[in-house]
Amino acid sequence: MVHPFSLWHDAAAGETGAQGGSTLGVSKTPLAVCRRVIGPASVALVAFAVAAPCGAEIFTLIQPDGSLLITDQPPYPPAHPLPAVVRSEHPIDAIARRHGMDPLLVRAVIRVESNFDPGAVSPKGAAGLMQLMPETAMRYGVDNRFDPAQNVDGGVRYLRDLMAMFDGNLSLALAAYNAGEGAVLKHGRRIPPYPETQQYVVWVRSFYDQLRRTDPAIRK
Repeated sequence: MVHPFSLWHDAAAGETGAQGGSTLGVSKTPLAVCRRVIGPASVALVAFAVAAPCGAEIFTLIQPDGSLLITDQPPYPPAHPLPAVVRSEHPIDAIARRHGMDPLLVRAVIRVESNFDPGAVSPKGAAGLMQLMPETAMRYGVDNRFDPAQNVDGGVRYLRDLMAMFDGNLSLALAAYNAGEGAVLKHGRRIPPYPETQQYVVWVRSFYDQLRRTDPAIRK
């Protein structure tokens, strides 16, 4: 399934250094290997290697005249640090926060309502990501129910109003989102005895709990 709001991922950047010329070879050689390569014939170089601090990074260079140079100074300038990349906020999260709602709750509702399909249409005529009925869309000024941003904005405002109507009771607000606020009021401000609505509340709360357990901000 393709998510209607694609998350932005930063491509990992890497840098590779080019050789300065065909006569100059550069290798990053461990100190122990340098000792084996140099051999007893190069006493001065061995003395240099022994004097190098333990764990120091040793560079072996073959110079244009064929001689061997061992140094602890890198033969190329250090790479410039990449600028920090600012991640854009996901549209669903931005809309939810704008209306004072938990983005994870909104995602859980969308997961159950449409499985993140902006073109979803129910047998009863609900449409879009948050499955708005025509009357609900009209109430919240949603001109195009298949426009993801409009649909989520209207659905989030509707869910926010239901939370206020039922004094922050999440289960009742979810039941009202599924069956209508009238059905919840008709049954004494309780979840209506409709199997679909009862299962809906369980599913949304289950997905919401899963998202909260896996969200890095929550774990902190």
